[in-house]
Amino acid sequence: MMRKAHFPLVLISMALLSAILLMQSHPEEGQGTFEGVCVRSSSTYSLLFNGSKLLFLPEKLDIGTAYRVTGLIKKDENGLKVSGRFKVKPLKGPTGWMEAINGSYWERGSGAYLLTPAWVKLAREINVEKGSSILIWGVQYGSAFYPSDYVVISRPTGMFRDGFPVLVRGVILESSKETVLWDGGRRIYLHLQYGEKLTPGSTVWVLGRARVSYRLELYVDSMEDVRYLGMPRTVKGKAPQTGELVNMSCIVTGVLRTGLRLNCTDFKLKGFQARAGDRVSFIAIRDGTGLRCINCTVSTPREFLLNSICNFSEGNFARISGKVEWMKRYRSGFGIANMSNGKCWVLLKLPKSLGVDVEGGENITAYGGFTLYRGEPAFSVESGDDVCSGRC
Repeated sequence: MMRKAHFPLVLISMALLSAILLMQSHPEEGQGTFEGVCVRSSSTYSLLFNGSKLLFLPEKLDIGTAYRVTGLIKKDENGLKVSGRFKVKPLKGPTGWMEAINGSYWERGSGAYLLTPAWVKLAREINVEKGSSILIWGVQYGSAFYPSDYVVISRPTGMFRDGFPVLVRGVILESSKETVLWDGGRRIYLHLQYGEKLTPGSTVWVLGRARVSYRLELYVDSMEDVRYLGMPRTVKGKAPQTGELVNMSCIVTGVLRTGLRLNCTDFKLKGFQARAGDRVSFIAIRDGTGLRCINCTVSTPREFLLNSICNFSEGNFARISGKVEWMKRYRSGFGIANMSNGKCWVLLKLPKSLGVDVEGGENITAYGGFTLYRGEPAFSVESGDDVCSGRC
């Protein structure tokens, strides 16, 4: 009787052992887990990739999110897939099978990238400030890197590293041929998109990609990376520092290729045209080598200057008018004309390079500076345009 009671237990034990042996003989089709990052997703399926293997899953998942799949995993000629019931759970934090990359986050157009400084294309945008230094984890699949997790190391800074983002604050010195920013100690050359301009004198924040060569350059991919802060206040004095604005009213004492020479400062005014003798009122920025015009006007034309033929003062700029008493031209081409208003006289120097001839009895006006010629009061002009017939 006792032997019959144990017979069903023996049969059950043998059945369980057979089932275990059957499962072990097909390990690739057994209950298991798979971890990977979603690299493709549609309404009916998703693909998970772990850097070496691809799993097909009949469920819509979020691209860039890492998951753990538990279920019956089978292998066929196309890779791995699940069969029957399965469970999917998002993973938190990076795992050992993920690839880690350090770089700076960047966006250009509709694309997201990681600058290492090589351009690593990201499959999706991530929610960090453009230009930030980050460490990301994910997988490379196809031509893009699929980020799953990241940490922000630092926000963008003003340190120049070739190929990496730089965030600088400064004043625009010029934007005619080249756009130059002064950050208080460095001249930085900005490369803007075609047709874009920045106003000289304006203070801005600029985010761009650095290029370090014989000078500092910054490539700005979008005007959205430029933040306008306004115009700085003007300063007083004849010697502004680089990047400072001045508001002045001066008489032009000379017209040179490098700019206008003025009677109120040693710096030349660039980017504006006027004649010797014109009074110009201007707001300009010190660009390092001179004053660059921002808002300039001729406030008083030179024709309104008083006749100073009787107010000789060596070195002073003036306007003189009078009648030519006599004219003498030497073999070298140099000429001298005696000008008089009936009370005072002065010798007008006429170098051959001026291309100007005057005749006795002619009334002329000249704009230039008082000087001496062989100990006598004289007047010198720099251009033939500064000598004219009559009252002009």
